Amino acid sequence: MTNEIMSTRLPTVAILAGGLATRLYPLTEKIPKSMIEINGRPFVDYQLKSLNKCGIKKIVFCINYLGKKIIDYIEDGSAYNLDVQYSWDGEEQLGTGGSLKKAIPLLGETFYVLYGDSFLSVNYRDMYKSFLKSKHKALLSVYKNNDQWDNSNTVVENGNIVLHSKNKYDKRMKYIDYGTSILLSSVFKDQSNIFDLGYLYEELAAKGNLAAYIVTNRFFEIGSKTGLDEFSRYVDSLKNN
Repeated sequence: MTNEIMSTRLPTVAILAGGLATRLYPLTEKIPKSMIEINGRPFVDYQLKSLNKCGIKKIVFCINYLGKKIIDYIEDGSAYNLDVQYSWDGEEQLGTGGSLKKAIPLLGETFYVLYGDSFLSVNYRDMYKSFLKSKHKALLSVYKNNDQWDNSNTVVENGNIVLHSKNKYDKRMKYIDYGTSILLSSVFKDQSNIFDLGYLYEELAAKGNLAAYIVTNRFFEIGSKTGLDEFSRYVDSLKNN
């Protein structure tokens, strides 16, 4: 890894945390998913401390549903040694892609995307290095899933994603999106104001503009009660080691 990349400040991380989280009712009737307590701490606390350890310095939360509770807890991020800002969807749900498009003035030319219910073991600096080397407009982290944790949805060939879809099955699909990506803001230029990020990944893959970053550690998510239980057990295992 070059000294230039080592010393470069990593791009801003956009955290998508505006969903309704209806699968987790009644847990999320009065709090957003990010604020669910796991072993005495809100999930977002685990996320931010992990990102800080990875060298991330700036976060932008894309929020909507009960978003003020996230703001009230995190404030400007100084407690985490982070610079945290917020982008509100507004009165309607914009979808994951629409939320990011609205937040672009805060995100800059290049940024990471992280889902608000994901806890990942990923080397963000190495991921950024791979993105720069690829010269693509986007890079998506993927995990060789083989349908183990969820349905595989991605075909990787020679370091590139040649097919990504949550709706179309292909027997070559061995990978699943890991939960984080790097995007150039320019890819949002011709997109509508309300859309799902998955469709953008699908479009970029079809055009040969989506690089793959392969991760070997499993991911955790709290978007389901099963996921919550798994992450809680993971946190417990860290205490016991």
